[in-house]
Amino acid sequence: MNTKRTGSLLFVIVMLLIIGGCSDRIKDTVTYTANVPVYQTRAEFVKSVKTGAQKDLVKPGKIFLKGNYIFVNELYKGIHVIDNSTPASPKNIAFITIPGNVDIAVRGNTLYADSYADLVSIDITDPTKATETARYTNAFPNVMPPTGNNFPVNTIDTTKGVVIGWKQERVTEDVNKPYYYIGLMYASSSFYTLDNGSWAQASTAGTGSTSQAAIAGSLARFVVYGDKLYALTNSQMKVFSISGAPALINSTWTSWQAETLFISGNLMFAGTRNGLIIYSLADPFTPKQISTFSHVYSCDPVVVEGNRAYYTMRSGNNCGQSISGMGVVDITDPTKPIELSFFALSSPNGLGIDNNRLFICDGDKGLKVFDATDPLKLLDNQIATFSTVQAVDVIAYNNILILIGQTGLKQYDYSDIHNIKLLSTIPITAFFID
Repeated sequence: MNTKRTGSLLFVIVMLLIIGGCSDRIKDTVTYTANVPVYQTRAEFVKSVKTGAQKDLVKPGKIFLKGNYIFVNELYKGIHVIDNSTPASPKNIAFITIPGNVDIAVRGNTLYADSYADLVSIDITDPTKATETARYTNAFPNVMPPTGNNFPVNTIDTTKGVVIGWKQERVTEDVNKPYYYIGLMYASSSFYTLDNGSWAQASTAGTGSTSQAAIAGSLARFVVYGDKLYALTNSQMKVFSISGAPALINSTWTSWQAETLFISGNLMFAGTRNGLIIYSLADPFTPKQISTFSHVYSCDPVVVEGNRAYYTMRSGNNCGQSISGMGVVDITDPTKPIELSFFALSSPNGLGIDNNRLFICDGDKGLKVFDATDPLKLLDNQIATFSTVQAVDVIAYNNILILIGQTGLKQYDYSDIHNIKLLSTIPITAFFID
């Protein structure tokens, strides 16, 4: 008898017996806690954008300066309109309801905002009577509200409408699979949100008089260049024409988990989890990557002035490594960026630069101000620290610093950089940071 063949036959018989013996332990159903979608019909959803009375700031997100108005995102709810004609006495005058809103950009008298998966255009000629003028449906596919937990997401039925929230329920499902597949349904389902609640906003260069300035904070992902709108969504950069109603022109994959955008001249800078990407906008329809500057995995907004790019690295939470700090990159030749200096910080978020006056939001260490004339001596040229101001992002323009943080929306006069004065505060009733 062939012993090798007999051994193989015995092995097959034993395995069949084992599988047969285990089959009564493989359940046909499994019960678990899941995030069950809450729907709104699309007909109701598209009617949701409306302007009403002012509301208190609760979970502020991105900030955008347009002329005499500051627009402050209320995470996933809409936009606060602040009349900033007198920075020493700003007035919260209206609230634009935009479900699922996180990002803001403005061109002329039109404000562009995400509303979950849609991109909406809003006429802000009179911001107290802002109205939707156009909508690009499903501009950002699969974007839904964050769950705020690690439970899996139950089946989504798009025929029922738009997902506007979640409720946690015990769910029982049939599982006609071998036992070793059952655990797969417990995988985290955080793909459906642009940033899972984290701060995100791109910066645009403001030009012209104060009344014409259009400037975002340093954490933005929407940025306007001429009649183009660039928008980051997960690992894609989308290019929209905004000469009329928004129209998608191009969509390209971006590397390194791009998070923020900043435009200087005809160059666009993407702050990413792995470093800095520089794009040429010689063909604005198709941004061309011309160089990269890499660093350890972390959150990384960037701003630019002249031939220098300034970036912060924040560790912890979803940001990666344990290194936090701020760096300066020489972009005289944007195809060959060179780091000039780097120094450690506590937990930096946004930053701003104006005429070599550098403002850094350093988490619980406060707002820090530097003279950036000599990038090699930044630490030696620290001008001021506001240790009681837990800042997250800033806009520095025309000697006025607009700051958002746990202590509210604050404005400072830095015309005398050695004697920075607090002008005003609009308090918030709660605060949220990823």
